[in-house]
Amino acid sequence: MRNRNILIIVGVVVLAPVVVLAWWFLSPLVFDQTVDEEFPLAANAVVPANMTTEEVNSLMVSMAKVDQPPMADAMPQEMASDTVSDGSASSSDAAAASGGPQIIASGNFRDADSFHQGSGAATIYRSADGSGLLRLEDFRVTNGPDLHVLLSPAADPASRDELQAAGYVGLGKLKGNIGNQNYEIPANIDVNAQGSVIIYCMPFHVIFSVAPLAPAANP
Repeated sequence: MRNRNILIIVGVVVLAPVVVLAWWFLSPLVFDQTVDEEFPLAANAVVPANMTTEEVNSLMVSMAKVDQPPMADAMPQEMASDTVSDGSASSSDAAAASGGPQIIASGNFRDADSFHQGSGAATIYRSADGSGLLRLEDFRVTNGPDLHVLLSPAADPASRDELQAAGYVGLGKLKGNIGNQNYEIPANIDVNAQGSVIIYCMPFHVIFSVAPLAPAANP
């Protein structure tokens, strides 16, 4: 009986790490993780009384997609006036918040293969202060263990070798395999030189999805 108990204890000690490791690898294939982050470049915007934060976010994104017209023409009258309806901010505050972001490049995610699938839009923004941001919208990718978001000068890498040959910069661990999300781009990274966004499985060195980037018409 004692020997049997010893064998059970040894078996538990040996199998426990295996079970934990198997759960870490396999659970992402069963469970999705959803995030929904707001567009951060409008975080400091002064919201007029007749607009919602979501409407200001939408306006910021829309303005980033086109050539910047004169500020007073581009903004709603409430935001272009010297003082918003509650008297809390001047036009310079609204202009700083509404005229900043500029799209540098964008693209859509594609499937890496029949199993590793991705969809949604990837957009690189540059704000008024020169900082860079990667925004994923309507995003979905096959879940997996330890997925990371990478930027690479490669236009459309299809393998680990192509990715490593071109080089890449990591933006951190993927926040969720579904939903809108933001990733800051380090200041020393040339956003104009990036050719693609890659969702990459670090443990197995597998590409899950790639979004080839096309430069904006007037970056």
